[in-house]
Amino acid sequence: MHRRTFIAALGASALPFSTRADTRPVRGLWIWEGRDMITRKSEQDRLLAEAASLNLTDIYLALRTADYRDLKDKLSTFVTRMSAAGVQVWGLDGSRGFFNDVDGPAALYAHVDALVAYNDSVPESARFTGFQTDNEPQDLPDFPPHFHSGLPDSQLTPTQAAEREALLLDWLAIQTRVYDTMKSNGLRTGGAMVFFTENHYGEPLRITHNGVRASIGHFMMGVTDDYVVMSYNTDPINAAGRVAAQAAFASKLPADVRPRVIAAMETNPGVGATISYGDTPGKQSRAAVLADMATISRQLEIYPAFAGVSLHAWRGWQALKG
Repeated sequence: MHRRTFIAALGASALPFSTRADTRPVRGLWIWEGRDMITRKSEQDRLLAEAASLNLTDIYLALRTADYRDLKDKLSTFVTRMSAAGVQVWGLDGSRGFFNDVDGPAALYAHVDALVAYNDSVPESARFTGFQTDNEPQDLPDFPPHFHSGLPDSQLTPTQAAEREALLLDWLAIQTRVYDTMKSNGLRTGGAMVFFTENHYGEPLRITHNGVRASIGHFMMGVTDDYVVMSYNTDPINAAGRVAAQAAFASKLPADVRPRVIAAMETNPGVGATISYGDTPGKQSRAAVLADMATISRQLEIYPAFAGVSLHAWRGWQALKG
């Protein structure tokens, strides 16, 4: 059965848990300054030094669509260096503007197509592993307030409920299009996912899709190989709690259809205390991040689908002490 069909049919039924295979834990890293990274060898050298200390396994690299063509040689060299160090490189893009109530996803699809074309033109060692979306549906300044942040589903007016559901269905459709393109080219799809799909003010965010009403997160797992939860919180118990429901649901799925569920930690300054290690007094160090990363992993390793922890983002990590 196709994975997304299986997940929709499964709903909330339970399958027995099993012990997770002893594989290398995911240690991912967002890099938003991708052009700077691929054009500066000194920056790459710093990254490779950090990769060893972090046991880095994956990089989510943001580029401009044209970079895959115009900087192809430099990009090929960078990906090859990362591959030799055991680090997989993913494309990365995302914006509230990619939803159809704003500009629409055409620019995102063009980015995905550019990555595929690049991969087709370089040796295997220089190829991307896949593409990670970073689309967040919640309300943001200067965008239509169609999500209605701060309200559970049960408190929405009919108009608000229709607007939220349309936005979430659009999110799923965009992710599905990216997933199908990646899959047809032998590549993986990741998704940076808001943590509150299963608990938005006490209720899941539900949609009706193909005749099934369930959490948007459950449907997203059918079109996402790496489900990266933006569980940003500097209390590691709270952070782990923001991933537990997703990891538990994914762990009910057979191993051949379940996504890898990954927690995430924020290091960029200016985000807010208790959210970012760059802002939280007493936690503004790499040692604090690594200690809490270990705690998050211990809390979640009971779930077979849990695969590791990723860091947001490269500049914030560099700015932390020690």
